[in-house]
Amino acid sequence: MRRKGKGSSGKVFVWLVIAVVCFGSGILIMKNGVSQAIGNTSDPMVTIPEYEDNTKVTTDFSIIQDGLCDMGFLITEEYSFEAIETYTKDKKIAFLTSEATFSYSYEGVVEAGVNFSDITVDVNEETKEIEITVPKSEIKDISIDEDSFKKFEEEDHLWNRLELEDYNEAQKDFKKRAIEKAEERGVLEKADENAKKVIGNFVEQLVDKSEYSIVYKEA
Repeated sequence: MRRKGKGSSGKVFVWLVIAVVCFGSGILIMKNGVSQAIGNTSDPMVTIPEYEDNTKVTTDFSIIQDGLCDMGFLITEEYSFEAIETYTKDKKIAFLTSEATFSYSYEGVVEAGVNFSDITVDVNEETKEIEITVPKSEIKDISIDEDSFKKFEEEDHLWNRLELEDYNEAQKDFKKRAIEKAEERGVLEKADENAKKVIGNFVEQLVDKSEYSIVYKEA
């Protein structure tokens, strides 16, 4: 009975040894498999390049001039007015002079601006200055509100009547004087200043304003 029992326990011991060996081998295989898997997954990883802080970005300054030129003629200032004028028509017959007059008022707007197509851009890398040559502003148009026309007084004579062409001539004179008044009020100077503001805002979107300064020159 003892021998049988001893033999059984010996067999059990042998099976335990075999089980331990197999279990240990399994662990080693698993470890190698995991290590290999980890090693394989590390191979295709993309390394993100590290950029130095002193990386420089070069600006294509031709983009600035092209962008400004594409704006064409830009209205940068308007002068609104309402004025009363008197038109006089003289006519001489023999030794007599006849005078026909009428007073009227109009409302309108004088538009002034700059032709951005003529702007040129140069860059001085030594002084870090963007030199922008801007043409002088000019009167682009004058529009009159025809519905605002009012006639106050009119005086003519039998031999010196006021005709339609007289009213047309009066309107030409009125436009001329309106432009003169607009210029006296500084419409062109304001148009120049507003044009520079437009240019400055545009350029600052494309360059580092802490690195470059803008210098304006007259054409």
